[in-house]
Order: sequence, then C-alpha cells, then structure tokens
Amino acid sequence: MKRLYIIAGIALTLPVIAGAQSQSKDSTLNRTVVVEQEYNPTISDAIKVNAVPQVAQPVAGRQEVRYDATAQPFANVPANRMPIYTLPEEQKRIRLGYVRLGYGNEGNLDMAAALNWLSPDTDDRLTANFLLNGMNGNLKLNDSNLEQAFGRNSWGAYRYHTHVDADYTHFFPQMELVAGANYDLRNFNYLSYPQAAHNRFMSNNFHLGVRSSTENPAVGYHARISFAYYERSPSPEGLIEQVYYDNLHEYNWHFNGGISTRISQTQRAGIDVDAHLINTSLDNGQIVDANPYYQFKNRVWNVRAGVHIGYTTGTGNTFSFAPDVLIEYGVSKGYRVYLQAKGGRTLNDFRRLEQLSPYSNIPVNEEYRMPGYSYEQVNAAIGFKGTPTDGLWFNLYAGTQQWYQDMLLQQELTPIFNYDISSQPTTPSGYVSQTLFKQANTRNLYVGGELRYTFKELFTLTANAVYRHWKLTGKSDTTEERSYLLSYKPLLEMDLRAEVRPIPALRLYAGYRYVSRNNTVSQIDGYDHLSWGTDYNPTENLYVGGDYRVTDAWSVYARFDNLLNKHYFDYPGYPAQAFNLLGGVRFCF
Repeated sequence: MKRLYIIAGIALTLPVIAGAQSQSKDSTLNRTVVVEQEYNPTISDAIKVNAVPQVAQPVAGRQEVRYDATAQPFANVPANRMPIYTLPEEQKRIRLGYVRLGYGNEGNLDMAAALNWLSPDTDDRLTANFLLNGMNGNLKLNDSNLEQAFGRNSWGAYRYHTHVDADYTHFFPQMELVAGANYDLRNFNYLSYPQAAHNRFMSNNFHLGVRSSTENPAVGYHARISFAYYERSPSPEGLIEQVYYDNLHEYNWHFNGGISTRISQTQRAGIDVDAHLINTSLDNGQIVDANPYYQFKNRVWNVRAGVHIGYTTGTGNTFSFAPDVLIEYGVSKGYRVYLQAKGGRTLNDFRRLEQLSPYSNIPVNEEYRMPGYSYEQVNAAIGFKGTPTDGLWFNLYAGTQQWYQDMLLQQELTPIFNYDISSQPTTPSGYVSQTLFKQANTRNLYVGGELRYTFKELFTLTANAVYRHWKLTGKSDTTEERSYLLSYKPLLEMDLRAEVRPIPALRLYAGYRYVSRNNTVSQIDGYDHLSWGTDYNPTENLYVGGDYRVTDAWSVYARFDNLLNKHYFDYPGYPAQAFNLLGGVRFCF
C-alpha cells in the first residue's frame, strides 16, 4: 500500500517537472525566475487580539523662550504679512435731488430743482424738474439797418422761460406704466412792437403710456396717448400787410404706438404708428403716419428695411412716402461702414414754430392758416465709423437731404408811410422789423464728422462739424428774387468742447461754437437801403466754466459766455448777448 502512494506521488510531479524543463531559454527580453519559499503561517492567541497597549500620558516640559532681536530690512518682510484692518465698504447714498440758484450780469438768472425718488419696495420711480432761466438787460443792435430804422443802438430786452415736468413709472414684471405732465411758459418782449410789450406763450401736456420692459421679447409693444394745449397771448395787431390774432390756441391729441415680434434671436419685424388730431384757432387737421419695418442684427450686420407712409387732411388730403433703410457692416473689429436712407414728417405746430423763433409772426400764407407740415423726402448718407483704441470714437459721413415745404426764417424791415388822399406815399415815417415764416422746397448736400475721446474719468474731448450747400427746388422757387429765403440757413456748423477733472471734486470745461449762414441777399426794387435777407454775422461763442464740490452736498459753479465779445443774432433780427457771466451754488439732498 505504501508503495502505491509513492507511485501516485511521482506521477503527479512528473508533469510539473516536464513543464519546467520545457521553458524557453532566457534572453534579453524574456527571463524566467523561480522563487521558492517555505510558507509558515503564524496564528496569534485569541486573548492577544483584543489587547490594548498601555500608553503613557504626555507631559509638556517648560522651555525657555528666546526672541530674535536681529534687525531686518523692509525688503525681507514676507509677502503674506497680515493685511491692514479697514472698515467694511458701504454703498454711497443715492441723492434724491438738487436745488440750484445762479445770477449774472445783464440780469441773467438760473434757477433749477430736480427730484428723483425710487421706491425701495417696488422700484417705482417719480421724477420731477423745475427750471427758470432768462435775462433782463440792454442789448446792442450792432446792425446799421436796425439802428437807422429805430434811431437807437440798443434794445431793452427781457426773456424768461419757465418749465415744470413730472413723470411717474410703475414697474410690472414685464411691463412699465408711465404717467406724467409738463408745463411751459415763455415771457418776452419784441424789438419794435410797443403795443405787444408783454408776450406770453403757454403750453402744457398730459400723457399716459405703457411699454414692454424685457430685452428682445417675443412680442414687444409700446403705446402712449397725450393731450397738449398751447396758447399765445397777446399777438401784435394792425401791422402792415399782416393779420394777427389775440389768444391763438391749439389742441393736439396725439397717439404713438407700435408692436414688434421676434422672428429669431437676430431678426425682428414690426410697425410703428403716429397720429395727431389738431384743432387750432386758424384751422384743423388730422395726420396719420405708419412705419412698417424689418430688422436683422448680429455682430457683423445691422440691417433695417422699412418705409414711412403718411396721410394728412386739413391742408389738402395727401399721401406721403419716405424710406427707412439702414445697412451697417463691420469690416473689422471696431470699424463699421454704413449706408442709410431715411425721412419722415415734421409737424409744424405752435411748439415747433416757437423753437425756430419765438419772435416770428403767424400766419405765413395769404389764407391766414397754420403752415403745412414739412416732410423730409430723403436723407441719404454713407459713412464710416470706428473705435481705433480704447476711449476714441469717430464718425465720418456725407450725403444729401431733400425737404418738401421746409420752414424758412426771413427778416424784413417794412417801411411805414404817411398816406395822403391826393398824393402817393412819400417818406416813410418809420419801420417795423418783422421775422416771418416762409415755406419752400429745399435740398442740401452735406459732409461732416464727429469725434469723441475719453481718458478714464480725467479728460473728455468732443468735436463735430458739418458743411451744407443749400439750394431751392421747384419751378416757382428757383428765381433769384426768392433766393433770400435761404439767408438764415446754416452753412458751416462746428462744436468743440473739452472737459477735465484734475481732482475728483473739480470739473473744468471750455468750448467753442461756430455757425455761419448762407447769407443770400436780394435788393428791394426802389429802396436801395432795404433788402430781402441779411448778411448775418456768424455765431461765434467761446465759453469756459466749471464747478467745484465743496462738500458732499454743496457745490459752486460758474460759466462765462461770448469771451470774444462777438456780435451775432440768436434769431433773425434779434441780437444775442455780448460777454456775459453766470455763477451760483447747488445743493444736493
């Protein structure tokens, strides 16, 4: 039996020995290593498995403290030293408004106040503004015709302008509700109308509107309705070849609204509508203008394609059309070229006429009616603008503009004759200086540019200039006798302004404004000393000013105008102030 066990063991070990002998020889890549070690496991007693070794409690010994008193330079102080303790920053309190009061020579007055209240709970906003400015002093005529006509070289002029407005805005999650009102009053005197020594133009407006407040909404909208009232009282009466009225008034219901839809993130389409219902003491009229458009905008392209379509009644039922096109392309980073063709209606209501010249007389035509609307038939331009570096921006452009029934200002010295039943008029007994509104079709070619540079908050420079070449158009308006209508049109306009802040509390600025006129003059037959149109001196106003913040609430300001003491006209026939100054204080609360 024992022999059988020995034979079986030898049989089991033979394959292993044969396999070991069949291994390939060692090489650089393959090498066989046989490790033989006796396995002798050690089993711990069950009692020693849960035994916890005894650990002695640590005892801290007293050690002598030694300080390094060696001086070290500041450069060796480590960078991660303890920072300086500072109080936590607090947001600067938002001012609710301000009050301003200033006075200068020639009775120049400047009073203003503003309020800007923001609800801390709902973010509703209330804004209100008050403004009163004007002057009361003697102005030199500096015009030989005026001095000869009135027998004096100065004019005791005064003019004051008062404006008050208030607006309230309520913010809904995706909409804003706006309601407001404004009041405007202008008091002044004429140059040669003693019977109209105190003139008052008054206007007010009430409006209510809504608009969407989200950016690029799926459906955007805005709508506003307003009622405006205007009154002129009194007006000059009984002048030669004109009829004037007391208490001229105007009621104007105005609606403006629009809706647009988002086609994609870069495309929108919509339509805007503008409508007026006007009733004046001279005539009535209705105007409706629509502007459908399509807009595409991304980082490279900005394209708008639309058209202005208008319909008006009162001065004749007429349709009108004008383009609304803009193509802008980014040629490289920071530079863009553009082509535009725009147009549209300008409403010649009492407010617009007052902006052109408060001294001009109404009406302008033989039917004693308000002037018709002016329509910009086309304003086409090509331009190039860009930002070469941080803080610098420019815009260069050239184009043409064509107006239908453009508003023109004309100064006339009308002689007053003593009539005799048995004879013709003889020597004029006096003159009346009149500034009249006229209308004609005009066209101008223009070229101009704009520049703006800002260096941080320390320095700002702005400059712009445009040159225009004017021409009357239309078969009946191209005669030389009517070319004087363009006398007051601007020929070259330039504005330059620089502003610097040497310290945060001080702001200084200086500027120069220059406007030359077209100055087309035609002599009146039979009167060598009179002419249609006037050789107007160019507007040249060099001014400086500044303000200084004394405290967080108080500041002082000053402004000096017409430093060159030039003589020019603010409005045709009405001289501007010579050198004048204005200074005052401002309190913020």
